[in-house]
Parts: sequence; structure tokens; C-alpha cells
Amino acid sequence: MRVSLALLLLAASVHASPVKSGPRTIFDLERVGDGVYAAIARRPAPPAVSNAAFIILSDGVLVVDSHLKPEASKVLLREIKKITDKPVRYLVQTHHHSDHVGGNTAFPGAIDIIAHKRTRNRLKRWNPTKARLPDLVLKDEIIFHRGRELQVLYVGRGHTDGDIVVWLPTSKILITGDLLFHGRTIGFMKDGFVGDWIQTMDSLVALKPESVVPGHGPLAGSQDLLAFKSYLIAFLASVQAHFDRGESLEKTLLTYRLPKAYRDWGMQDMALASNIKRVWKEIKRAH
Repeated sequence: MRVSLALLLLAASVHASPVKSGPRTIFDLERVGDGVYAAIARRPAPPAVSNAAFIILSDGVLVVDSHLKPEASKVLLREIKKITDKPVRYLVQTHHHSDHVGGNTAFPGAIDIIAHKRTRNRLKRWNPTKARLPDLVLKDEIIFHRGRELQVLYVGRGHTDGDIVVWLPTSKILITGDLLFHGRTIGFMKDGFVGDWIQTMDSLVALKPESVVPGHGPLAGSQDLLAFKSYLIAFLASVQAHFDRGESLEKTLLTYRLPKAYRDWGMQDMALASNIKRVWKEIKRAH
């Protein structure tokens, strides 16, 4: 039986207090560490589809991703004000997808938006939510020393070509964006590079995080990074097997089944076909 994404995201609410906006619950706000909070989306529907997070620094607050719509970001900003009187100064965009940048317009115009240069370039070409473009871009890393050390890192392609993560080395907290889909879901690979993604997961595991805020699903740990990496390896190998047998893409789409260990994972109806197509294209390019 497949696990629905709605149930997976609702699993995050078991140990958290919900944050409400009118009659609807948008996300669960969870304290991950000292001055570090995650807004875990409760269901795969607007205004919050993906997770966001924020970190309190000595000079202000750094937010990671802005949900899908401004309504969710406005609730997040209100929750931040309840916790600290420091201003929001920075917004990190882990990648360019709308469910992570769509709430940008709710943020103060004076903040700095940080992203990989490829993310900025993609948003210049494709920006359906009219998200404000990043004004600080990185190639490899930006390191903050604002009462604590905070690293914004590019460790390789994966879910997109511009994924970045936020790493707090002292508290061992990692915020991954969509490099990690947690909660037994197959994830989205439409703009992905699965071969590189596997190597990028190795770089994240090497950090030895104790707490992980994924792009989708409940809070995670290092073992969940390893589990998702194992899934990526198995998925790539299983599609490769169809290719090596000389099957067409069309036949593969009709006959493909996930490896047995992952057949009850969620998001198959919405993502499996596009994931196969993306990996097929990657394999064909390698040949």
C-alpha cells in the first residue's frame, strides 16, 4: 500500500504544536536547537508545500526558504516575531523551485536573498511566482560569523544544479532543502542529476549532522541521509537495467516497478514517470 504524501507530512506533527492561520493549520513549528526552528509543512497543498527554517543570529534572523505562497510566509514571519525581536535580515533560497521561493514577496524589501548563482540564473528565466531575485550569490560557500558560525554551502548537483544547504557546525544541524525528501517518498527528479546527487549525499553524510531539516517531510538525522542515498542508488540501477536490456523508454514506463524495498513509498502517482524520464535521459547521455 502506498503511503500518501499528506500522511507523511502530517507525521511531522506528532511532537509539535501546530501554528494556525485562520481555520487551517499550515505548518508545525519545531525547535531544532538553540535559536534554530523548522516550519514543517503539514500537507502537500498551498500555501505551504515544503519546509522552511530560521536561525537567530546576533544581528538578526536568517530564514531558509519561503514556502509556496506569501500567506504561509506571513504566518512564519509572525511566529518569528513571537520568538525574537531581532529583524529578519537574510533569506536563503536552497534552489529555484516555486514551493521554496513563492513566499518571497512577504519578506521585507531590505533583506538580502542568498542563493547559488545557478539558482539566480534559473529564476531569471523561469519565475512563475515572480519571486524577487537573489542579490547575494555564491559559487561554493558563504560563512557567517554572527554570534555563531553558519555556513551556506554548495556541495554538488542533486535535486537541481544549484542546490545549497545551511550548516551549523557547532550544533551539528543541517538544513538540506530538497536534497533530502524524508518520510518514505520517492522525491522529484525532474530537474535532477541523480548520479551527482548520490555523491552529493556523501558530502552531506560526511558532515555528521545530528539533526536534519529536510525539504519535505519530518525532521531527520544522518541515518535518513543514508537511507535516501540508498534509494537513489537503487532507483538509478533499476532504470539502468531496463536500458541495458534494450527496452524503449515507452516500454519502461509501462513495465517499470520500483525495487521491492521502496514500493510502498509515496509520491509515485505524481513523480514516478517524470523521474524515470529524467534518469533515462541521464543514462542515455552517458552512453
